[in-house]
Amino acid sequence: MVLMILVGCMELAGTASVAPFLAVLAKRSVIETNPYLSTVYLALGFENARSFLIALGVLAIVMLIATSVLNVLANYAALRFSNMRRHRLSCDLLEQYLRQPYSFFLQRNTSSITKTMLSEVDMVINNALTPSLELISNSITATAVLVLLIAVNPSLALILIGGLGGCYLLLYASIRKSQKRIGRQRREANRERFKIVSEALGGIKEIKVIGCEQAYLKAFTKPSKLASKHQATNKVLAHSPQYLVKGMVFSAILVVAVYVLGKDEAALQKFLPILGLYAVGGSRLIPALQKIYSCLSEIQFGSAAVDDVLEDLKLLGQDKNKVNQNSIEPMHLQKSLRLINVTFTYEGSDVPAIENINLEIDSKTAVGIIGATGAGKSTLIDLILGLLYPDSGEILIDGIPLTKENARAWQKTIGYVPQHIFLADDTITHNIAFGVPETKIDHSMVEKAARMAQIHEFVSKLPEGYQTRVGEQGTRFSGGQRQRLGIARALYHNPDVLVLDEATNALDNETEAEVMKAINDLSGTKTVIMIAHRLSTVQRCDKIVKLEMGKIISCGRYHEVVAK
Repeated sequence: MVLMILVGCMELAGTASVAPFLAVLAKRSVIETNPYLSTVYLALGFENARSFLIALGVLAIVMLIATSVLNVLANYAALRFSNMRRHRLSCDLLEQYLRQPYSFFLQRNTSSITKTMLSEVDMVINNALTPSLELISNSITATAVLVLLIAVNPSLALILIGGLGGCYLLLYASIRKSQKRIGRQRREANRERFKIVSEALGGIKEIKVIGCEQAYLKAFTKPSKLASKHQATNKVLAHSPQYLVKGMVFSAILVVAVYVLGKDEAALQKFLPILGLYAVGGSRLIPALQKIYSCLSEIQFGSAAVDDVLEDLKLLGQDKNKVNQNSIEPMHLQKSLRLINVTFTYEGSDVPAIENINLEIDSKTAVGIIGATGAGKSTLIDLILGLLYPDSGEILIDGIPLTKENARAWQKTIGYVPQHIFLADDTITHNIAFGVPETKIDHSMVEKAARMAQIHEFVSKLPEGYQTRVGEQGTRFSGGQRQRLGIARALYHNPDVLVLDEATNALDNETEAEVMKAINDLSGTKTVIMIAHRLSTVQRCDKIVKLEMGKIISCGRYHEVVAK
């Protein structure tokens, strides 16, 4: 703001500095008749009008160049400020998204989240914040120039303001609603673009096998074309008037000059300095007014993106009381984990996914959970993991209820292996020690976890060993290898509780037997909870729970469940 005000003052001084030069250029006797010019002429000891005229010309040039340089600095400061807000907004949104409960992500499309955090934040910066700063800056500049022009010739200045201002106001009033409308349409088209790209790249294997590339390309073409068309329309509406208005203003100045010349040639000599000043003032004023107009137009177009980002910031909240995750003490399981009358229903569903579950899992025992697809196994695991919270009933850890407040402490003692392993496009080491900073990775623990997951031998044979990159989502490895990397990751932190959500499904029988042997060897040292389709996978568990339609229909040791 300080730079913007300074630029406005410099615009005023720079434009005003042209008037004395033009006045002396038109009539040298002005030096004697004008008290201000006469005082400066005598005070600085000029010997003739020619040298004084050159000095006035140099001063005008220096002032105009200085104004331009200051404009560049102010523009840099404004752009740097607004683009750093892009960084801050994106970081704030990502932080808030990551702090949301797991249930939030069950209701939101990840492509929509990505779009808001990246694309819509870009729109907020480029079409709202940056134009707002430019709007303020150019309003200050325009005001400074107008003050000068009014001071020199009020009637001519008012005609100029009325003509220019009226023209831009009329144009803005005519496009305001359409800019807002196409801004909303662009937002929706952009949302559709992100969704289609996310689906296409996420299911690329199935798309290639089925051969439906053209279907996705066709689906993407329509929203992509619409978004691009609206972006182009916005730019045309925002920037076209300058060419029309610039021509009109300078044509008007020439008309005035011709009119004065035709009326009285002597009057033109007197009027020339004022005309020159207005020409220079117009050259400064027109870009400022054009920028004000285009900024207002851009802001209207970007308002839909602002609504999108604000909606998520309000939804997510702005609680800045960050909790240091490393300072949370783990909530160790010493005695037992109990579920008492636990019921859970997903939002939008009328049928409970889990209903009236009563289950006790003793510490350092192995529990297998079996059941058909849709029986509620994964939901039960999500409740135990503290990712979901019961609608009724409670989960007790050594008699302490599991709540949102202590869920992170409980999760610090859990090693989790999902059915579909997420692997980052990074080294094997970083995928096993997932989320651990480079300087804090325990490489001996990485190797120990890999041995326990039966993947150390495979990694050792790779040319780069543990520094081998796995590719996006582990595409360079087989399904079984990816699964074993996931098991190694879960074991890296030496958890008290190991949860396996159908983690051995992708393994062949021989590899599964080896992994299960490693897991069974943990019996008596860790609490193991595993979901499996095959009863044989969990036969060595201390307790087997069979689910059906969200209810426990059988619970006991292997032979008891088989008997039922």
